[in-house]
Amino acid sequence: MKTLKQKVDKSDRIDKLEKELAKLKKAILEPIKNKWTKIGKLYWMSEVLGEMNWNEAKEKCKAVGGRLPTRIELMDLYDNHYGECRELIKNDLGWPFYYWSSTETSGAPTYAWTVYLYNGSTNNSTKGTAYRVRCVREKK
Repeated sequence: MKTLKQKVDKSDRIDKLEKELAKLKKAILEPIKNKWTKIGKLYWMSEVLGEMNWNEAKEKCKAVGGRLPTRIELMDLYDNHYGECRELIKNDLGWPFYYWSSTETSGAPTYAWTVYLYNGSTNNSTKGTAYRVRCVREKK
């Protein structure tokens, strides 16, 4: 049976680890929070967050003070701001250029829309698939 001191020591170690984890998250996410580019009516994250599933994408965008763009917003970026779109994604290395949208597929709760920013096409994909993430927000 563990003594009270052992339980307190374990609790203190857990608290310390949680604080260290919070510092690491802040160190990773804080630089991203301030890098936004205004295109059209929205501010687009200047850097891609990487590739992840849809639920992770929503969480990460929220963590940096943004949200996933809708399918229409991604399509507008490609259709009406092509030059700025190409400039925005030029450093996103590798293929594919599919990006998650926040728009869920009607009648299919495990699917959401992606937009291929290389040619503007759209596709619905399972939410568990990893695609690129670029967040938006209305204000800088």
